[in-house]
Formats: sequence, structure tokens, C-alpha cells
Amino acid sequence: MAVVLLPWRLGFLPGNWRATVRARLGLGERSVPLAFAGFGAGSMLAAFLLPQLLVRQEDRAVMIGGAALMFAGVALVPLVGGLSTLIALWAVIGFGFSMTQTPIGRIINRSAREADRGAVFAPQFALSHPCRLVTYPLAGWTGAETGLGIAALTLADTGALGVIAVLRIWPATDIVELTHGHPDLPNDHPHLTAHGPETPVPT
Repeated sequence: MAVVLLPWRLGFLPGNWRATVRARLGLGERSVPLAFAGFGAGSMLAAFLLPQLLVRQEDRAVMIGGAALMFAGVALVPLVGGLSTLIALWAVIGFGFSMTQTPIGRIINRSAREADRGAVFAPQFALSHPCRLVTYPLAGWTGAETGLGIAALTLADTGALGVIAVLRIWPATDIVELTHGHPDLPNDHPHLTAHGPETPVPT
């Protein structure tokens, strides 16, 4: 659940991306892909740096830090005054987005045996989509009714609530392996023979 909440979908980006470039900044259609490129460049840079970062830091710290960076960037969107500033800010948001998304596979792989991973990946993917169903319409409605600045702040606040929820749900001292026993099984049971009386299980 924490993994689903943390990358709370940035509905502001796909919902109001073109509107920010064209309506707010008054730029042409050719400027829209440049903003996309800024987001992509930031996410790729994070993807290149994450393998080394994850050696030194826990997944939780990296993902929460990335989410905080991402939503702080969205909150600064109302201050953008030109295309170059927007591209730089979108790169920061993309960097945070990649920091939040990339470790998810590592966590799921660590949380289930190989035979069970398909059953874990599928609900994670499915549960992430309700976030889109909330934030995409919210971004479009607030952008149309109150302006892009308010829409950005609304989505940033929504994301911040997700981060707060993760801080409470996902403990900082998360145990990597839990040990379980089977006192009800006979000593010659195949499971105990293969794994011993107490078996560590990935969390």
C-alpha cells in the first residue's frame, strides 16, 4: 500500500502540460515537446544515478525524498515565468518522479518469492490507477475553474498528503526478512526438512 501511495499520480503534468506552455506562458506548439524533454531528461538522469544512490541509501529514503522533490517542484509551477525556467523545473520534477518510481520493482522483488511476484506486481499496477482517476480529473477541473496556479498547488498538496501517509504506513525500521515457525508440523515434514524449523520470509 505504501508503494502505491508514494508515487501519487501527478495529474497536473499530463492534465495541464500543454495549457501551462501555451496559455500561461503564451508560447507556441513547438515549445510543448521541449517541456516534455525537460521532464524526460530529469527522469533519465535520476535513472542513471539511482544504482549508486541505492547502494548507500534505503529504498524508503530515496522514494520519499524523490516524492518530496517532485511535489515541491509542482508547487513552484505558479512562479514559472519563461520556457527555460519551466524546462528546468520540469527536469527537477522528472528527477523526483524517477526516484519515486524506479525502486518499486526492487521492493516487490524483495517482498515476494519468484513464484509469487506476478501475483504481487498485478495488484500493485492495478491499485496505482485509481490515483490517476482522482488526480487527472482534479487537475483538469481545478485548472479550468481556478487557474493553473491553483491547480498546481492543489495537486502538490494532494501529493504531500500521500507522502505523509507513507511516512506513517511504511516504517523506517522495516524488517527485510521475517522469521516464521510451524510448531504444528511434525519434524519430518517436507517443509521443515527443506527450510528448517524457522524460515526467514522476505517482507
